[in-house]
Amino acid sequence: MSEALNLLHGDRVLEIGTGSGYQTAILAELVRKGWNEKSPFDAIIVTAAPPTVPQSLMNQVKVGGRMIIPVGETSQRLVIIRRTANGYEQENSLLVAFVPMTGKSKKQKEKPD
Repeated sequence: MSEALNLLHGDRVLEIGTGSGYQTAILAELVRKGWNEKSPFDAIIVTAAPPTVPQSLMNQVKVGGRMIIPVGETSQRLVIIRRTANGYEQENSLLVAFVPMTGKSKKQKEKPD
């Protein structure tokens, strides 16, 4: 997932769903870590699967930035979203299996344009 984001050393990255912290350790070596007060982010990596892409996360990707997120309930697909000046581009990637996303973002039913 980190490789698919094409991260640069100076990128600010938001990670959602840190789990055991393994992905966090990888990101800490590659880029500066982000937080809400520092949004928008160059990249967002999500390691828990919502049924659809939460608009609240899409809003935090800066123009030229990207997000990788597993999406789906019973069948999940890894989705790469790029924010452009005109909206969002979405690329469906591998079939995957992640834990479900919980909380407020899970309940959103918004998808990229």
